[in-house]
Amino acid sequence: MLTAVERELAREHQTSISSLTDIVQREVARLVTSLEGQSPALVREALRDLVPSVVNRYGDAAAALAMDYYEFAREAAEVPGMFIPTPAPLPPPERFEESRRWAVGAIVGEDPSFGALAGRLGGSVSRAVADVAMETLTGATVKDRRANGWSRTLEPGACNFCRMLADRGAVYSGETVRFASHDNCRCSVAPRFRVGPNDVPAGPVQYAASKRRGKRTEADRRRVREYLAANYPD
Repeated sequence: MLTAVERELAREHQTSISSLTDIVQREVARLVTSLEGQSPALVREALRDLVPSVVNRYGDAAAALAMDYYEFAREAAEVPGMFIPTPAPLPPPERFEESRRWAVGAIVGEDPSFGALAGRLGGSVSRAVADVAMETLTGATVKDRRANGWSRTLEPGACNFCRMLADRGAVYSGETVRFASHDNCRCSVAPRFRVGPNDVPAGPVQYAASKRRGKRTEADRRRVREYLAANYPD
């Protein structure tokens, strides 16, 4: 289990990333407001350049927060030696093609809503920014020989999917594992430098849900859905 100091550091980092994603969502809302009244085609084209620029600017900030947190957590765990984490790469522009088209769908038809567009886009863009922080931390635990992996820090009122991923103090390790998230997810990562008797390795279903983006098979997704239905009926 994490010590009291490590838990406090994890919560402080979670709050920092949550505050950053709030800023991202306000920035996206401001951009969408500036495009209000334009045709869906023009909005879609404008967002092609605007979305990556927002992600790059705030993604750099997310990586910096994660790097600072990792070093503080390592120090709090009294880990000997020095390790300097490296920032995760920023997501490529093509990652946002699908979410951009989906978001712009809110202004297509007889009842267009730029507010709904801002909500949809803000969720996916803030997720991309938060993912830079998470991948910086999970990547560091793979490269740092003193780290034993990472665990999930749940946000208050976390959904069943996130609760399943964090269940029973699950500890993740390995290069093929990513931090699984969803739009507007406020969960975070806590690096682990020791694993106590109350911690457990993440199970097969948790790993299936946490494979790197694009690597999950339909069988993986079905197994996760069935597990959630059986163990988290609410």
